[in-house]
Amino acid sequence: VILAQILSLCLQMMLHQRAPDGVLPAQSSVTAPFVGNIKTSLLSDRSASPGPTGGRRAQRRQAQNQQARSVGRQAVRLQGCKGAFDLVNATYEPHSAKFADRPCWVARLDPPLYLFHSGKRRWVVSKRIGDAEHCYAFVPDEAQNESPVGCKGPWVCGNTDGSWTEDTGIWCAHVAASSDRFGQLRPAAEEDLRRCGLMEGSSIRQLWRRLDREGLDVVDLVDVETLVGDMVRSGLWPEWMQHRRAMERAFSRSLPEDVGHGDVAKEDFHGLLVSIFWFTRLEELFQDVDTNDDEQLDLAEFSRGLCQLGLVLSPQEADEEFRLLDRDRSGIADFADFCLHVRRRVSPDDNPAFDEDQAADWRHCECLRRRHGDRATQSTRLGKKTFSEYDSLERRIRDLCREPTARDLLRLWKRLDFDGHGAVSLLELDRWAVDFAPLLNHRPALLRAHKAAACCEDGLVQQLEFKRMLACLFYFNKLFWLFEESIDHGGERQLDPVAFRWCLVVCGVRTSARRAEAEFNSLVAASSAQAGRISFDEFCRHFSVKQCPEGFTDLQPTG
Repeated sequence: VILAQILSLCLQMMLHQRAPDGVLPAQSSVTAPFVGNIKTSLLSDRSASPGPTGGRRAQRRQAQNQQARSVGRQAVRLQGCKGAFDLVNATYEPHSAKFADRPCWVARLDPPLYLFHSGKRRWVVSKRIGDAEHCYAFVPDEAQNESPVGCKGPWVCGNTDGSWTEDTGIWCAHVAASSDRFGQLRPAAEEDLRRCGLMEGSSIRQLWRRLDREGLDVVDLVDVETLVGDMVRSGLWPEWMQHRRAMERAFSRSLPEDVGHGDVAKEDFHGLLVSIFWFTRLEELFQDVDTNDDEQLDLAEFSRGLCQLGLVLSPQEADEEFRLLDRDRSGIADFADFCLHVRRRVSPDDNPAFDEDQAADWRHCECLRRRHGDRATQSTRLGKKTFSEYDSLERRIRDLCREPTARDLLRLWKRLDFDGHGAVSLLELDRWAVDFAPLLNHRPALLRAHKAAACCEDGLVQQLEFKRMLACLFYFNKLFWLFEESIDHGGERQLDPVAFRWCLVVCGVRTSARRAEAEFNSLVAASSAQAGRISFDEFCRHFSVKQCPEGFTDLQPTG
């Protein structure tokens, strides 16, 4: 004990000596994190260490974030490759998406090339973000740099026979980003896309999960059209995005030719939504420009159209741009080609790997094997959760709650409360829920559901509360999965009217802007969140009551 006190005293003296300008280091106490009024220790007695609250570590993290932002705004020039894949010699412009929490770059070739971090220990050049296995070249990154420029090398290039060769002649450096005139439109366009939920990977994932109900990584074009109609009807997307002829142009010009008729693969989904935005927007703007209404543009109409977009070019610049479309030098350009040209010049970046990190089942299998060996995967299957699985479980739970005699629910309760105490702990409920339905395996959702079900005792569920708790448990798990809610985000998410409408539409609720606004205002009146907002938990409980009102009654014992 004396030795421990001496060591503690010495450590405090060292910290006092290292503190800058006589400022004492921040004192932190180990406390259990809270979600509202619920402790996570109800499910586990492991203590959680808080993150740094200040001092040098926080300053270092802030400096690293600033460095990452400045690096992401510069272009990267890669030169010196002389092998079979010398196409990697290009200037890679900053990409709007991130992968593995690091910036990405794109060489706007035909087809484009992408420079990104694999998430492990290398920077790669590939034809698709997230596809590090089928790359053209890579450089090891043991120091986990924010860009490949800081890597020592050497670069490794692929050969046509599938082998790899180190190439010491390859070098890369930061250069100034391109000053393309079309780039002047990019900030405003990205703001419009962000307002529509078409920039962030999380919002794209939510839209995809609504459409890909079976988890097949392919959806039908009819479902995409239905989604666009629902988003426009709710006021989340502008009216002009529902222009059918422009949408058909976007389908025909944006999807790969080898894709089956009427199918949209996951990697093409984000690019298709961006194309729908641009094709329908340009259709709206160019209704007065195409004076002949012949779906074709001459140089004068082309120049007037660019002026309406806010891009004023000199006659020489306009002629050079028009020649890129008028390849046969007929003086006429197809309007659909023009739409695709503007989309690629102003919004060239789409993120085909928007679901790569979340959907990589092999990563979870790797973790399972490392921890438990190969026998763990002999009888256990890992897979993604899907909307159809939740739909099937929802029907089952609603049937249980509707049963007049509650016979099956009471049978489930007796299996859970096997010792007859009349109450079970959240830890017991968590273990039972995973056996009852593996979809209900998200512990943060269980904690929030317990609070929303208004259970009488902290950390316990009684028989009368079981039906209500089961309904909340299901819908909280479904909505936490769909919207990627987690207590790790640091505080409850709060929803404004736009976010409320977004959540309703993604959940599959067809509503108008006026009806959703009235519904939201009724919730705000009783909300404990900031003025004009509701918490995500309040939305989850409201959605649970709306979808399964029969579940919010007491489970009465028979006899």
